[in-house]
Amino acid sequence: MTRQEENWEMAMLLQIPWHEANKIDSQEDRDFLMVKAKQMREHMEQQMKAQAQQNPIISAAPPELPNYLKL
Repeated sequence: MTRQEENWEMAMLLQIPWHEANKIDSQEDRDFLMVKAKQMREHMEQQMKAQAQQNPIISAAPPELPNYLKL
């Protein structure tokens, strides 16, 4: 994953402003935040699946993240 893609995930999933994400130079910190972004994405997917199961109209279609959240 490029630095730009990492910044995008931090901005979209962790609500870290792009200019702040870009300032994070420590690879250890970036790796930690990417793990958290992955956890957030998984949590969002679980919520969407749960909502789809509760709503029969939505459950007819497979739950997916919106395009802007996909890698």
